[in-house]
Amino acid sequence: MLPEPHRYLAGAAEELGLTDEAMDAYRALLRMDPVDPARVHFRLASLLEQRGELALARRHVLQSLEEAPRFRAALALLLKLHAAATEPGESGDSPPASEPGQESPSDQPLENGQMKDGHRESREARP
Repeated sequence: MLPEPHRYLAGAAEELGLTDEAMDAYRALLRMDPVDPARVHFRLASLLEQRGELALARRHVLQSLEEAPRFRAALALLLKLHAAATEPGESGDSPPASEPGQESPSDQPLENGQMKDGHRESREARP
């Protein structure tokens, strides 16, 4: 099998909005050891992100960055995926935001001057 027809099929299907066909073509292309695997993983990650399959999109964008660590579009997509995963109400594991002007509980010193994060509270005056 030749990779070129799959690359053209993936691009054409993507342009026509045929997401399933494009994803199938990109997956087939990945099995053929493409010349530019970073780009193929990135395109597949982009399509998966559009469909809301964020975990799988994240996996493919990371595989893209393994091949080309400075691939700016892949880095931007990874940041977008990270932001989507950490939005309040999405995961439920983010701490509640504190009121303006209030310290969060982790910023308050314990009885012995030790902070919850393991640092000691400084008694020196700050400039």
